[in-house]
Amino acid sequence: MGTVFMRTIAISGKDFPGLVSRVSGTADYTVKTATPDTASFTTVFRVDGHPASTLDIAISDQGRSIAFSGKRSLNHEGSGLTYNTFLWGNPPSNLKVGDTWTVNLVQPWESGGPGKQTVRVEWVNPKNHTICLRRDGDSEGFFEDEAKELTINKGGKPLKVAIVPGKTHWTGYTIFKEGLIISDELMATRNLQLCADDQIYPADEREYMMLNSRSF
Repeated sequence: MGTVFMRTIAISGKDFPGLVSRVSGTADYTVKTATPDTASFTTVFRVDGHPASTLDIAISDQGRSIAFSGKRSLNHEGSGLTYNTFLWGNPPSNLKVGDTWTVNLVQPWESGGPGKQTVRVEWVNPKNHTICLRRDGDSEGFFEDEAKELTINKGGKPLKVAIVPGKTHWTGYTIFKEGLIISDELMATRNLQLCADDQIYPADEREYMMLNSRSF
């Protein structure tokens, strides 16, 4: 199995030139073992601009836990190979178009802080074992593993500023086939205050990602 992915973070404001960072690449998964609770893979990541890396990965607890080369942690990634109950919650049975449920995100994750998310069934194809879910959420605070400072260009000189995050809102659509992610997209937006000494520079941030299954 394989995925192709990209992620972009863009910050803009009227007081400084905009900043943008991008990452893209592929991940190839070869199944080693599979049980009702855990699947393990040998995975080759090829992130553009970096050497390829090979890791042993195990996904368990309905996608909620992930282990990289034996080091297990909660899976807070915004997307990935499989359905993740941390992000998507436990849906009701016998899903139909229009069904909704709420997920409490009690910890920061890749594209948001602690908050709430509403999931809605957009369409279902029982014959093809596929379903499309929409996610809409709001949060406050920093994202997981997010830097608390950045450097902007002010008057032709670099200026280090502290980040004060505002509220985040995100919307995305994801297609699943038998628990595997076939197509995924997400847009998160928020306002920021960038602070240096007694100056505050308002800014807007857009973060968007896409992930698709990849055939060989």
